Amino acid sequence: MTYSPPPGFPGQSREGRIMQERLRRALARAARWLTAALPLALSLLLALELRADTEARTAEGTSAAPGEAVTLRIAGSGYTMPLFTTRWAEAYSAATGRPVAVERKGTSTGPPALLTGKAQIASMTRPMNVAERTAFRRRLGYEATAVAVAADALAVFVHESNPLERMTLGQVDAVFSAERRCGGGGAIRIWGELGLDGPFAGRTIDLYGRHPNSGTGTYFSSVALCGGPFTDRLRVSPGRASAARAVADSRTSIGFASRADRQPGIKLLALAKRREEPYVPPTAESIYSGRYPLARQLYFYVQRPPGGAVEPSVADFLRYVLSSEAQRVVEEVGYLQVPPDVAAETLGALGLGPSRR
Repeated sequence: MTYSPPPGFPGQSREGRIMQERLRRALARAARWLTAALPLALSLLLALELRADTEARTAEGTSAAPGEAVTLRIAGSGYTMPLFTTRWAEAYSAATGRPVAVERKGTSTGPPALLTGKAQIASMTRPMNVAERTAFRRRLGYEATAVAVAADALAVFVHESNPLERMTLGQVDAVFSAERRCGGGGAIRIWGELGLDGPFAGRTIDLYGRHPNSGTGTYFSSVALCGGPFTDRLRVSPGRASAARAVADSRTSIGFASRADRQPGIKLLALAKRREEPYVPPTAESIYSGRYPLARQLYFYVQRPPGGAVEPSVADFLRYVLSSEAQRVVEEVGYLQVPPDVAAETLGALGLGPSRR
């Protein structure tokens, strides 16, 4: 039998082979460490980059000047409520010398910011959902307090030349939903299925609306679609009034958005919960009374322990927000103000006394 030395350099001694093996193992360990560490390092760099980008976007979405000490921070609604909350913040800051920042990253970002103390007010275009309320109860032992600061409604609208005047919520569900949980029957895809004849009858219905995960999209789904998902035919329109403008430019389109987003060239439809019930247009009266099916309130959520008080800086800002001066701003940008008697009742319930009306 011919002896074959173990792998190594030709003529290498036993000690040399041992050293070579140790070196090989050390290099293997180093390679494994680098393999594990490199993704972590890249992730850290990415996180730092994303943080810088987030801070930059936050700075763009705040009413406070860069580097300015902020007394109060509002986080939440990205498009709807900043139309008046930023003006409130600017006016209040100018009058009191206490800067207020408004971060507008979307309704769903409000509750986490309020819960963790990153903001003192969450601005929301819908009520907190079960998961958000549960998170507050688990962490704080109580739920956040909702304060209605404006009234609004979601409108369903068509091109002004469209002969359609009204819809039931079942029909709205059959047009916009993928699952039709409201019992609206089969999917409605052409205008003839809504009773239109003539040139509209065989035309496909094009859909426009806000993003399904936005506060407006979430509220529309919960009320008009019975919590169901949107059809993938929905064309998401980013930004304020973009859905209304899209429908104004297309005779075969239908859309949904805030009533305040209405534009020339569109027609708001009257809605009924069921076919046998009255069809109600989205007027101020029907929204205040709750007769219009898609009426909603716009909220500030704050922390208020049971039997406790609202934080003083928040309390003073709420008094301003519910004043006649601040509520006029709500009307100026197309929403409905909180009636004076309701504002007084709200402040009384919070133990804040009269507003600055």
